[in-house]
Amino acid sequence: MLKLIGDYMCNEIIKRENKNWSAKEDIILLNNYKQLGYSEVAKLVSRSSSSCRTRLYRLRKNNKTLKSQYQMFNEKWTASQDDFLKANYPDKGAEWCSKHLNRSPSSCISRAGKLKIKRSYRWSKDEDDIIKKYYPLYGINKVSKLLNRNKGTCFQRAHVLGVKYINTSKWSESELKFLKKVLS
Repeated sequence: MLKLIGDYMCNEIIKRENKNWSAKEDIILLNNYKQLGYSEVAKLVSRSSSSCRTRLYRLRKNNKTLKSQYQMFNEKWTASQDDFLKANYPDKGAEWCSKHLNRSPSSCISRAGKLKIKRSYRWSKDEDDIIKKYYPLYGINKVSKLLNRNKGTCFQRAHVLGVKYINTSKWSESELKFLKKVLS
C-alpha cells in the first residue's frame, strides 16, 4: 500500500547506503514526526529513534527558516491555551486536553506542571452514582469509558462503595435445573 510521506509516495522502507542524511529523509522526518512519532518515522527512514531526534534538533538549530516554517517544534503557549488547561486539565487530563489543543499529552503535562495545575482525582457524587448504577450490570469496561477514568481506579472505587459486578453470563441455579430437566 502506498503512503503519502511528505511530498513522497512510499510503498516500502527507505534503504540507506551511507550514514549521511539525504534531503528526502529530512523532508520525511520534518513532515511526519509530529503525526507518526519518532519511532514510526525511524522505521520509514531506516534509522533509530534517537538518530531522528538528534537530526531534528540539528535541523532546527542550524536552519532559521526551518524554525519559522515548522513552528510546531516550539510553539509558545498562549494565554487562552493556559486558561483552557487550567479549566480542563484537573478533571479531564492530559490526553483529552492534548486533543483539543493540538499538542502532545507530555506537552500538556509539562505545561500544567509549570502552571502548578494538579490533576483532580476526587470522585464526584455523579461519578459515584454512575458506578452504583452501571457497574453491577455492565462491568468495569463500560464504566471506565463512561467516566473517562482508568479501569483500575474505577474498580477500586467500586470496591470502596461496596458495589459488585453481577455476572449475568453465568447460569442461575433455577436455570441449570431447568436445562437438566429439559435436556435429560
